[in-house]
Amino acid sequence: MKRFEVYEIALQMIHALRPAVERIRQHDRDLAAQLKRAGSSVPGNIAEGARRVGQDRLHHYRIAAGSAGEIRSHLAVALAWGDVDQATVTPALALLDSILAILWRLTHPSHRLGPAQQGLAPPPPPPPLSPHPSLPP
Repeated sequence: MKRFEVYEIALQMIHALRPAVERIRQHDRDLAAQLKRAGSSVPGNIAEGARRVGQDRLHHYRIAAGSAGEIRSHLAVALAWGDVDQATVTPALALLDSILAILWRLTHPSHRLGPAQQGLAPPPPPPPLSPHPSLPP
């Protein structure tokens, strides 16, 4: 597979998650297992999406983004329970922010450039509203 930046960052995120998963496992094996599954889903869906086209590609990138959001939630829960400290999760959270930003750009291509940058005229303003529905403005 050709080097794909978001995929590489996702693998770094898994490496950064390992200490958190190990600490969380000592308190909550189920949460640690969910965290590990969601973590594995991110690069898996990015890789699969990179091999697809059209809406199928976007679907896999959206699943990867959903899994990244799930990881953030699991880490927040583990922090709230006191199973892990902020210093342990901060590196993974920073990488998750990067992953989510890249995936957002990949799934929202029309937001990359504004209308002027795309060479499009802005939409016309809406017509004025009439104070009474049966009367013209």
